[in-house]
Amino acid sequence: MSAETASAILKNELHRLVVETDNPQVLRQVKSIFEILLHSDEKEDWWDILSEKEKMLVQKGLQQLDNGERIPHHTVRQEINQLLGKE
Repeated sequence: MSAETASAILKNELHRLVVETDNPQVLRQVKSIFEILLHSDEKEDWWDILSEKEKMLVQKGLQQLDNGERIPHHTVRQEINQLLGKE
């Protein structure tokens, strides 16, 4: 498969996923990721692209880590597997 064909297939899949979601939060996050990736060669810092709410959540997470409030990776994986019905 050529790079152009693979790119076209990936674009179609991404387009389908965007069209099928009605979740504004997911769409905003996808938009933010695209903006970060598309402008990664510029000098703009990723922090500047985040919304105030996203910045607050990052700061809250860092504070939780500083306070020793951590959840082990294996615990998170177990919870995700339960939510997905994989246990």
